[in-house]
Amino acid sequence: MHEFSCAQHLIKVIYQVCKKYQIKKIYKINIKIGSLTLINKEQFVFWLKEGLKDTLAENNQIVTIEEKPEIECKNCGYYGEGNLEFPYMCPKCFSFKIFLKKGDDYYLESIEGE
Repeated sequence: MHEFSCAQHLIKVIYQVCKKYQIKKIYKINIKIGSLTLINKEQFVFWLKEGLKDTLAENNQIVTIEEKPEIECKNCGYYGEGNLEFPYMCPKCFSFKIFLKKGDDYYLESIEGE
């Protein structure tokens, strides 16, 4: 049930952004969720909406966008989408010297408001 703590963290970020840019009303929140985070989107959105009740973000639209994994191969220099099924390897040279660059995190992409 890490969706609850993830939602709590994102709500703090939303408030910080609103304070910084003097946003008084939020209409839409866009969130990128990496496919490797194992976050259940429905539960995550539920907890976000619960945490934003009776606030400047109540009754807004929450959009989740899936972020596909991207890897970088230290052997051949490949950078791009990777097939991250075991065994994890570069799709170009089949090396195991890969680093995950995207797809294992979640973050606030944008807020629409006034």
